Amino acid sequence: MVKARRRFFDAGHYNIIADQIGSHLVDASAGCSEVSVLDAGCGEGMYLGHVQAALQGAGKQCKAFGVDVSKTAIRMAAKRHKEASFAVASSYTLPFDNQVFEAVISVFAPVAAQEFARVLRRPGGILVVGYPGEQHLIELKSLLYKQPKLFTEDSIPVADLLSAGFEQRQTVRVKQELTLTQEDALDLLGMTPFFWRAPEDITSQLTMEAGFKTTVDILLTAFMRA
Repeated sequence: MVKARRRFFDAGHYNIIADQIGSHLVDASAGCSEVSVLDAGCGEGMYLGHVQAALQGAGKQCKAFGVDVSKTAIRMAAKRHKEASFAVASSYTLPFDNQVFEAVISVFAPVAAQEFARVLRRPGGILVVGYPGEQHLIELKSLLYKQPKLFTEDSIPVADLLSAGFEQRQTVRVKQELTLTQEDALDLLGMTPFFWRAPEDITSQLTMEAGFKTTVDILLTAFMRA
């Protein structure tokens, strides 16, 4: 799954998401010359790498950290993103002191409201949460289910975040249609939980189909530490 994700990300299909997060953090950190960022549930490090590059491109020093429960993912992240620091850890037990980060990002990962509130500086620390919009990968899901369920906006624990001391700011929707090669379509399937439920005929269909089209529909919601 991690290797499939690395290949899919390397093809650039999710760059639009990473670039949007980076752009938001550049704007949110206006006036700061140094920004410490944590990617909680960083996987193989793609989003953190893009964010660090965006902040450095804006003339800021960026101290980048990533944690994930997968040892394989952390090894891959550390080998590629040598300017960042990585650790095998859960988002619910972060190995950091209080108020050490200007920003935390969490993309398709568990949202540990209390821990994020603890490690973000206050006031003003920024949290960006990325989660699926209702049409995300709907074409792929339609191959697997007769009546695929749409994602809903209650995918993140907004109430928990508010009670932990966050203020909800803005939500940006990132939506586009992807046209995938056979290899990329199989990697997309392999990097999602759908892979474990996919019958062999679906895998064969993706293998034979050239130019598989599917929708990327992501919501990025920003919160500020009050």
